[in-house]
Amino acid sequence: MSDVYNFAQYLVNGCRKHPSKTALSIPVMEGHTLVSEESATFDELLKLVARFQEGLKRENIGDGDRVIIIVKPTLDLYALIVACFCSGVIPVFVDTGMGKKKIIMALEDSKAKAIVSSKLLLKLFWAIKPLRGMKRYTVDGVVPFCSTDKSLKPPVIGCPITIKNRKPTDHCLITFTSGSTGRPKGADRTHDCLINQHLALENSSEYLDSDYGMSCFPVAALHLFACGVPTALPRVDLAKIGDVNAPLIIEQINEFNINFIGSAPAFINGLISYLEENNEKLSHIRIVVIGGSTVPTELLKRARVVFPNAEINVVYGSTESEPISHISCDEILKEPDDKGYLVGKPVDECEVKIVDAICKPISNEEELLNLECEPNQPGEIVVSGGHVLREYIDNPDATKESKIKRKNGSVWHRTGDYGFKDEQSRIWLAGRDKDLIRYNDQYLSNYCIEKKLDALEGIERAAILSTEKGISVVVESSKAVALGLKPEIEGCCAPINGSDIAIYAVDLMPVDGRHNSKIDRPTLKTKINDGLLRGVDQAEELTSTSNQKSLKEEWQTPNRKLILKGVGVLSLVLLLFGSSGFTEGVGFLALSLYVQVPVVIGGVLHMVVVTRDMWPSMKVPIWESQFGKNKTWRGIVVVPILTLIGVVPLLVFEAVQQWVFGNSLLAEYSLVLLGIMGGLGYMLGELPNSFLKRRMGAAPGEMPTQNENFFIALDQIDSAVGVALLFWLFLGFPITVCLLYAATFPVTALVVKHYLYKYKLKDMAR
Repeated sequence: MSDVYNFAQYLVNGCRKHPSKTALSIPVMEGHTLVSEESATFDELLKLVARFQEGLKRENIGDGDRVIIIVKPTLDLYALIVACFCSGVIPVFVDTGMGKKKIIMALEDSKAKAIVSSKLLLKLFWAIKPLRGMKRYTVDGVVPFCSTDKSLKPPVIGCPITIKNRKPTDHCLITFTSGSTGRPKGADRTHDCLINQHLALENSSEYLDSDYGMSCFPVAALHLFACGVPTALPRVDLAKIGDVNAPLIIEQINEFNINFIGSAPAFINGLISYLEENNEKLSHIRIVVIGGSTVPTELLKRARVVFPNAEINVVYGSTESEPISHISCDEILKEPDDKGYLVGKPVDECEVKIVDAICKPISNEEELLNLECEPNQPGEIVVSGGHVLREYIDNPDATKESKIKRKNGSVWHRTGDYGFKDEQSRIWLAGRDKDLIRYNDQYLSNYCIEKKLDALEGIERAAILSTEKGISVVVESSKAVALGLKPEIEGCCAPINGSDIAIYAVDLMPVDGRHNSKIDRPTLKTKINDGLLRGVDQAEELTSTSNQKSLKEEWQTPNRKLILKGVGVLSLVLLLFGSSGFTEGVGFLALSLYVQVPVVIGGVLHMVVVTRDMWPSMKVPIWESQFGKNKTWRGIVVVPILTLIGVVPLLVFEAVQQWVFGNSLLAEYSLVLLGIMGGLGYMLGELPNSFLKRRMGAAPGEMPTQNENFFIALDQIDSAVGVALLFWLFLGFPITVCLLYAATFPVTALVVKHYLYKYKLKDMAR
């Protein structure tokens, strides 16, 4: 190894082991269809690295500069990353699945000099403040005021790679992921951390010159480069790694003679299911490594059958410490299945302790050591080692929360995982500290309970959660099956009393966006807290794909039936007695429905504003003591503007009517005034309703316990009455049209509400 201290040296040396071998193969996918595939030898990859290094130099991006990279995996991406490492430039990765608000925070905190991304993001640079001061490079076309990645990849030939010497503690790679609260956390991967991580991973597996790997984890390809192992990314949409076109994957495995698979549980499960269905085996696979989430024992049993000659290992680690431990499938299958997930002995490079510190702060190493647990005593898992990240970039609060300095200069990292060591010093995972179930002043392992639930016939997967509504169990099964298994489900949750548990059923369990393997517990909690999931013993059933009531169910609830009957009777009375004839009555009805268009569009756009928390500085309550905190000046100001936007389709309709008939429904009215009054009436109409609810003692978003049916009806018509009143006062609409508007809008509201729910634009403003 060269005297140069830089993680890039390991990557370059690994590529030079087999220069003529294929280094990397990357598919381009559209759903399950393979569109194209790009590949390069190790020698070609190094030549591409040299071009990018020259490009960085020409663009004046150098030692210590940070570059945000948000692109899908390509050969150019990997070459650019290695070129950055060589040049002392620090790549910054941002998890795009953590939401717009946190992404912008991460962009702000990155302190980056440049960004490399797609047109989809960079065309909005003018609206995203931190991007305005960066150099911007697109990878897929031209955007005004942005350069293309061709500037970073000049057509030079024969330019040598130079590797800058680094200090062990110098930043090498920064990855921003969503924190549980507050700002995103930037994991600071220094050169010594990445070098030690590579060495620990290398010691965990023995690679042969004949190996060809497939990895579901794009970052893992860097480690395989350093080992000189050719690698293929699987022919699958990496954003939906669990949605596997298994025949295409098997074709890829055979085409490249792949004998080494690194996989998330969701991906390997899809592959195994296909092999089982077709009674096939992949006997030539030498190694299977599964990680990224807990691995069900049943999945390992199935893997052992379809990969009969493979060494199947489960690896345990995290962003901050990878690996922590690993274990063979065969060892796991020898153990009982009721104590949690066995993940093996710590690797030699990692020191692991279990401490009795759940939900407790730890200020120093001495305090931590005094909290160390005995064998089989559960607690929080803390780790230390050369590959354990020492801090979060420019985030002292997050660092203080998770890192405890050691006397030897390293740190203890609090993983947030809950588990224990057995007598053989093997680690067992029992849950996450934030997901433990607190019951009768004790913490219960959610993993242990969930493993029992998973074993029940008819249940694919289960989660037990603490929610605002108490202890909740969500099972992936039909409602009928879950209801029939209620006694067994309650039995699995012992010592929790069955009367303290609410059971919910979904057709498909929500999972994390990264590996499609971990249960998305925050989503489940939100849906339960917001009433979007109903217990299996409740009357209303919810579909799992949207977890929302169907339109038919919405209309068939007793209160909605009453409202619909009232609408029908009132509309009929207005048509019979509010107009001079059938033709005029139909015209009034058509006009009342027609002018709902701007209000509907404005209402939908308002849901987008609220859901995405746009313009938060305007979210100031109008009069909190009287109307509650959810009635804000943002709504009063923004909604009339949005309904004015909603007038645009009417401009088109009016023009068509004028052209075809020489007249139009709204020829006598101001469309601008129509839009403004529609939005203003929509918001003002809700204020009396909110005022009454506050007087009845109901919290914002809640329904009074008294006169509930009255307030359910009022919720449907309050905004409609407000709009109708302003249309009558300021536009001079006939009183019959205004009354028909107020009478028919509840039906429109139910239809719109259904689709808002269906597409997850739930009304959060009430």
